[in-house]
Amino acid sequence: MNRKKSYEIRYYEELKRLISEEKLLVVAEEILENTETSDFTAFLRESFDSKSIVPSFLHKLIPIIPFRGIITTNYDNLIELSYIETHKRIPKIFVNTDVIDGSVLDEQEFYILKMHGDIENPRSIVLSYKTCVEMMYKSPSYRELLEKLFTEHCILFIGYGGRDPNVESIIDKLSTQTRASTHYMLAQEG
Repeated sequence: MNRKKSYEIRYYEELKRLISEEKLLVVAEEILENTETSDFTAFLRESFDSKSIVPSFLHKLIPIIPFRGIITTNYDNLIELSYIETHKRIPKIFVNTDVIDGSVLDEQEFYILKMHGDIENPRSIVLSYKTCVEMMYKSPSYRELLEKLFTEHCILFIGYGGRDPNVESIIDKLSTQTRASTHYMLAQEG
């Protein structure tokens, strides 16, 4: 076996190991570094094409629950499609690249905050740990918005694996503050 083939096998095995450990941001960052941006954007658009993916039964339950807002790390549009189907209108949608402040949280209108971007805006999509860290520290308004959410509102994490650097950073910081709200998590065992 030649060296290149041996390297490719080891590289592939390493990516499989990282995936099994759910280190998906690391895998995505690795793939991004080895792929043309335009090719990767086209791949994402094709993978998340709204004609090929449809909301599940569980997605359709989300808009029925009277949440004031939803924070998601998903960049697909399944929650929006479910919301439109249930309420017959498009919800307010904010992505990580929007310049938003905490006043958005004071409004009574339902909103969706897409922490890792939106497939409709490929430049907003976060696929690496490095980008997560940069967002938190290069955008004071984004960080302050998330801090306000976590300190003033009860958060219910659904299906969240606890490995998102944005969320981990905020929870770590707020765990030392006594004024943080109570938060709950609903996730699979394991």
